[in-house]
Amino acid sequence: MTGVPQSAADIESKGTTRLASYNPVLLTTLHDGGKYHGTYTTGRSGYLKTLFIMQGRAFGNVIQPWLVVTLITTIWTVVFHVESLHFYEDKELCERMRNYSSIYTYAISTTLSFLLTFRVNRGINRFWVCMKLWGDITSKTRSFVSAVLIHGYHADKKIDTLKAVSWIAAFPVAVKEYIRYFAIDGHNQRQNDIMITHSEMCGFLTEKEVNNMLTAIHPALYAANEIRYHLKRVFVVTNETKPALSPARSSEMRQNEAKLDSLLHDLTLMEYIGGNPIPVVFVSHLRTFLILYLLSLGFLKTFDWGWATIPFVSMISFMLLGLDSAAAETEVPFEKDHVNDLNLDWFCWLLMEDIMHTIDQVNEQYDRGAFVYKPGP
Repeated sequence: MTGVPQSAADIESKGTTRLASYNPVLLTTLHDGGKYHGTYTTGRSGYLKTLFIMQGRAFGNVIQPWLVVTLITTIWTVVFHVESLHFYEDKELCERMRNYSSIYTYAISTTLSFLLTFRVNRGINRFWVCMKLWGDITSKTRSFVSAVLIHGYHADKKIDTLKAVSWIAAFPVAVKEYIRYFAIDGHNQRQNDIMITHSEMCGFLTEKEVNNMLTAIHPALYAANEIRYHLKRVFVVTNETKPALSPARSSEMRQNEAKLDSLLHDLTLMEYIGGNPIPVVFVSHLRTFLILYLLSLGFLKTFDWGWATIPFVSMISFMLLGLDSAAAETEVPFEKDHVNDLNLDWFCWLLMEDIMHTIDQVNEQYDRGAFVYKPGP
């Protein structure tokens, strides 16, 4: 690949006709940003690898309630088996508790199963939608860059073409950082946490342009407005435009506007998911009765399970609490270094590589004279 200018300002000052291309600093930054996530054990790994993991299970979300349930169950089981209390000798009490246990199992545990199934299903569905949206952004950005480069490579519009492509490349990075810290109840508070470094956009934007985007209220919308501005300059139709080119430029401008609107639509859907988690009334109600069920399970089953109540309740608690934790992990899958969330850094890394390859190809085509009009016979 060709070594190239760092920005549109360099092209303007050096008078070169080539667009920015391969930049290892940018690729290394994005690759390293998602390296931990990308190299962690995945669901396609072997059984042993997926069995002996901690962070991937989101164990931190369940450790406290699991320990409380296990501790209370252990205390009750020990108390139950203290010989002086003779609980196990009271046949009438044992029979009554077994009857309660049957009703409990059919009524409450079945209801909790449906509620947990719904919660997990909602979490996985939201994860799937977010993954699809990022796939759409990747596909549309590739098409967008290619179209602007091919159709906007006018002899007098190279700088604006470069700037448009540069801001198109910046858009997914801005979305990545913004959506990670977006929350409907903490937008202003988290605005200062949004970090877009110059190394993430090195070769496309100047440090000043990165700072301007970073200080904007909505960095992704700022990038979109810059794209629209430079596209207008690339495909502008004036009195000096040749009549044969006017319809083509107007048509291309409309198509590019549609591509940009589609990218903004994907961003809005991700904001909708990021800012609207599962209603707290549902989560609170589910967790309340889940904890009550797990806490009472030991009291009801000790008459049948004896000392095995401790490991049985502990395993059941870990299983059910783990399902709720899995739903919470996948509900808004944008956080950095969360192995169960989307690896947005690597998405942007691969997308930047594609953009750079496209730029290289256009540079080669330009060198061969592919953009010079040659009238037919």
